[in-house]
Amino acid sequence: MRKITKIIGHILLTKVQIHDDNHSYQGLALAPVSVLPAYQNQGVGSALINNALQTAQQLNHAVVIVMGHATYYPRFGFEPASKYNIAAPYE
Repeated sequence: MRKITKIIGHILLTKVQIHDDNHSYQGLALAPVSVLPAYQNQGVGSALINNALQTAQQLNHAVVIVMGHATYYPRFGFEPASKYNIAAPYE
């Protein structure tokens, strides 16, 4: 019997460099996260994000940044980058 698998969401983590005047730090950028509309609001996105953050931690990545909804991502521990004087290299 053939098993059919359907992808209902995905997430991507990409290596990034964060620079200040004296140092360079390696981290990960989380984006994009997407879930098919029929599966949204069922915890799929949260499961993807939690799994990605857990995997990043297991791989010893101390920093994960995200550009996204300011009211959605704090539930996963994200804080405004401005708190750490971090700004994107573009508007």
